[in-house]
Amino acid sequence: MAGRECYHCKQWVEEGEEHDCWTTTEAALTQGLSEELRDAWERLRETAASFGDQRIYASHKSIMFSRRSCYFFVRPKRSYLELCVFLGRTVKAAQIRRVDRVSKSKLAHFIQIRHRDEVEAPVMDWLREAYDSSDQSKAAAPAAPKTIPENTLLERVRAVLRGTVDYREKKMFGGITFMVDGKMCVSVGRERIMCRIDPAFWESALKHKGCRTVTMKDREYRGYVYVEESAVRTRRDLDYWIGLALAFNRKAAASSRTRR
Repeated sequence: MAGRECYHCKQWVEEGEEHDCWTTTEAALTQGLSEELRDAWERLRETAASFGDQRIYASHKSIMFSRRSCYFFVRPKRSYLELCVFLGRTVKAAQIRRVDRVSKSKLAHFIQIRHRDEVEAPVMDWLREAYDSSDQSKAAAPAAPKTIPENTLLERVRAVLRGTVDYREKKMFGGITFMVDGKMCVSVGRERIMCRIDPAFWESALKHKGCRTVTMKDREYRGYVYVEESAVRTRRDLDYWIGLALAFNRKAAASSRTRR
């Protein structure tokens, strides 16, 4: 019978079968939009793409627009498009619903778009500002250090999760653990990450280079794996492992301690 193996989670998917994986596409995220919202989305995408070189891709429930880093993303909702624009300053305007500081130099501005006529100044001016500033760090960056800072992996994991899911950081397992929906998802330690994945994929996951079972007090924990930093050097590799953790997080049960 015809079918395919999902590149990301390695699960076999029969032809015509729906596959609940963390990955998605622009088409999948925008297929349910109303005519007005679709017009607004197409105008938004076309205008942003005209700014210049960038990468536009779908991740989880968002469509990301990125240069060296993501400068804004779109979450299609039933009645509006939620934009999150990363700027180096706080903008106060009627269109801005919320502003969150996400780093020392960046603030996330949340905007709701309900009609194509809203895809114009000043919103597009803010997007252009975010696009331009997202690459300024390249010219201003100091010479690369000879050794990788200890917090590099932690910051990379934050960058993947930021804007994709709501999370809480907690000191656990000798590092920083990212709690999603009240459940342990990913933990970052020294030169490795720990992922909580679907036990059904556990054995196949161990075949990947740099992956090993979490063992505590001589006990192997099925569904928990360590992945060495050397195995997640690229964004694509890091996305893969965090994607597996996010996919299982949606159906994993919270611990009794968390439920209380």
